[in-house]
Amino acid sequence: MASANPNLPENLDIHPLVPAIDAEGTEQFDYDQQQRDISQFGIAGRVWGAAYLLIQYLVPIAEVTYEPLFAPSADGIRVVELGSGSGIVANTMSTRLRPDRDIMYSTDLPEVCPLLERNLRPHLQAHGGPILVRPLSWGNAEHASQLLKQLAPSNITHVLCSDLVYFPELLGPLLRSLIHLTSGTRDLGPQVIISYKYAVSRRRQPFGLPSDCGSLSSLCCTGHNLDLNGPGLATRCRILLLSSLQGAAMSRCHGCYPKTTTICYTGCSPEIVRPRAMIHSKLCY
Repeated sequence: MASANPNLPENLDIHPLVPAIDAEGTEQFDYDQQQRDISQFGIAGRVWGAAYLLIQYLVPIAEVTYEPLFAPSADGIRVVELGSGSGIVANTMSTRLRPDRDIMYSTDLPEVCPLLERNLRPHLQAHGGPILVRPLSWGNAEHASQLLKQLAPSNITHVLCSDLVYFPELLGPLLRSLIHLTSGTRDLGPQVIISYKYAVSRRRQPFGLPSDCGSLSSLCCTGHNLDLNGPGLATRCRILLLSSLQGAAMSRCHGCYPKTTTICYTGCSPEIVRPRAMIHSKLCY
């Protein structure tokens, strides 16, 4: 009988991933702590590779000067992270948000929220970062509505996602939540930043997609294969896909959807990220 908890599937056999980069304030995500968290929280207790890729994209490189991803705004920025898991991305963001005007919601399944609160507590106490932990089950319209009510009358400016889909059946609920959160937005809508590791095998296609589902970009833009009513994400927001791709040069490409941009990295080292700084200002709206 299959487990009802997507984080604790049958025969789960995963191991901790130690930081591939120097990330500030990640002591509570070390190998031993991840090992304990995996035993209790399953998939959510592990730090996945795409989280480190997203951190490198979000955190400025000291020796390179370029427009920051979250450019200062008098109105502040309002960030929602989906499937925050252990909270390593939110932990990094806590030192870069302004407590007087910015806010970030770190979300996951209700049973994962205690893990998030525990891991984020030390950094928030030290830096006072404006980060709140909230339950948000993918596809749950009530959870999304409650989050939007807390943000009102402001709108979400950024949605962060990293290494979210391990099973194809979770992609539909994830996209439904993305559409819930971006519906009714004015102007260009929020920027959705999706970080994932490109993995090709018989068991797992890129971002967990089955081979007949099409590309992640097309699914985000249309949603037709998932029986989602109405226009896709690209008609209401801007999508940036960060992909860690083995054995290929870094590239930037625009598909047939002008609001969707894909960046591929050959790894997670500063040498790979430096070229990103040169095109970064073109991707910030």
